[in-house]
Amino acid sequence: MSLLVLCCCFFPLRAEGRFAAFKGLYYCQSEKVYLTLDLDSASVQVPGMDFLGKVRGLLHGNIYGVWMVTGAQLQHGKVVVRFSNDSGADSQSVELALKGDSLLQYKAINGNEIKRVEHRKLVKVPGKMDFMRLR
Repeated sequence: MSLLVLCCCFFPLRAEGRFAAFKGLYYCQSEKVYLTLDLDSASVQVPGMDFLGKVRGLLHGNIYGVWMVTGAQLQHGKVVVRFSNDSGADSQSVELALKGDSLLQYKAINGNEIKRVEHRKLVKVPGKMDFMRLR
């Protein structure tokens, strides 16, 4: 019994993780891009890439390839997320900020590497996007 009390004192149970407020499925209507986040645990399956296992989030839709979350840090109420593309050749750091309970603002750090195909050419997506929470 005393061991149980000792464990509860030193290892408190957490119902929610550090990034719980950011968890969800988001959509940017203007760019037709989805953002799925579960930064506290790797629970997101990358479509068509089962061999990778589950990741902590991904960016997909009207962009070239799939961009997976490879790291995240809380900074002053915002989260800085590191994405890598499905080939591993490019990476991008992004600042995400919640505005209310349904709007997530995306801001690329040091330029934007994420691209989409337009008229058979790769063009960069905007460095700032607004995502609405779908769930």
